[in-house]
Amino acid sequence: MTTETEVKNEELSVNVKADAGCVMTLDTKLSPAAAKSLHQKALKTINKEVSIPGFRKGRAPEAVILRNFGTHVDREWRDLIIRKAFEEACALAKVFPFGRESLRKPTLHSCTLEEGAHATFVFEAEPKVPEIQAADLKIEKVEPKPVTEEAIDKTVKDIRVFHADWDTVEGRPVQEGDYVDLTIESLDEPGHTLCKDRRFELAAGHSGAWMIKLLVGKNVGDTVEGQSELDAEQGTEIKNFKPTHCKITIHKISAIKLPEINDELAAKVGVESADQLRDRIREDLNKAAQNEAESKMLEQLDDQLLAAYPFDTPASLFEAERQSRIRAEISSLKKEGKSEDEIKAMESEIEAKAAKDSDAAIRLHFLVRSLTGKYQIQLSQEEVYQELAQQLFGNPNGSYISREMPPEEMHAQIAGKLMREKATATLLAEVLGS
Repeated sequence: MTTETEVKNEELSVNVKADAGCVMTLDTKLSPAAAKSLHQKALKTINKEVSIPGFRKGRAPEAVILRNFGTHVDREWRDLIIRKAFEEACALAKVFPFGRESLRKPTLHSCTLEEGAHATFVFEAEPKVPEIQAADLKIEKVEPKPVTEEAIDKTVKDIRVFHADWDTVEGRPVQEGDYVDLTIESLDEPGHTLCKDRRFELAAGHSGAWMIKLLVGKNVGDTVEGQSELDAEQGTEIKNFKPTHCKITIHKISAIKLPEINDELAAKVGVESADQLRDRIREDLNKAAQNEAESKMLEQLDDQLLAAYPFDTPASLFEAERQSRIRAEISSLKKEGKSEDEIKAMESEIEAKAAKDSDAAIRLHFLVRSLTGKYQIQLSQEEVYQELAQQLFGNPNGSYISREMPPEEMHAQIAGKLMREKATATLLAEVLGS
């Protein structure tokens, strides 16, 4: 949608045309008086820069300067006109370029002392981000799931399994309760391996009933086919479940030797004694439950922000993000074994999703950026360094940064993430409290 307005002051009138994609056209007209004033300024500038025999710098008569350096004066004058017209037009219209690259080459249509100057500027502007009001947003509070003794027992077992010793079982078929190493391939998508040589515990709560039933009684080296199913208690927990026809190959059966729950095991997970192990696990699970509840509320917040505050974003930024997402999706599909023809058939779906996700990501970026200003969010060096250490050493496989990044990019990524988290957490607290 195109809109046009006009703004002006004593020296400059501006026709402001706003097009989709934050493209702004400022058609400016500078008064003769302003043009003459800038011409005098250009003349003085050149007078100070050139040397003329018989005159000190800056003291030569104007007629002499114009006769000998008229083209230089004219060039300087035009530059001054372009600069003044652009800066004042942006200030009057209250629109500013999104970035240096967004400004196209200006057009100076005319420039005379008698009639003034006429220039046009086209650029992508910073988006006009609406002011976020907590009262506009409605978030359903999510309470953390209570930590049960069963959950603590499971975590204790997971710790023991992680530090366990293993024996290979030979000479018998698979039994329920065994640990088996499996490769699972999709028959719905030939060539796509769901997992390779991965260990599963064939017990309720760890593997699906369909898999246990399929594998019990089979031997190492056997390959079986079946279809994944949800267990009855999973019916409401997994959204958009789609059964998968798969081929499962059994590589090995293993028996586990679990370590005792003692001070030695506790020390391996950073706890002083076995007596403190369950307390530490309870504390960690409570923290994880709190984080999960907050994450669900932040998802609601994102959806609410996008619904409540539609606004236009820079076209070049949107297109760059869209193309990046398309490339990433195609790369992912190729890794899954999709053929060129299959990907081609999904082209419209891929592009539609990329466009929707790009718009959401960019609008959220600008909305959150406005929040950091509204709440005056600040970071300390200590916060940045703590996050850096966590990402590099505490979460090396799932980190959003890498050691190959230049230091300034690494710092920018970390600071951006922390600022976003602080800003959205502050807004969430305000929404829940309002």
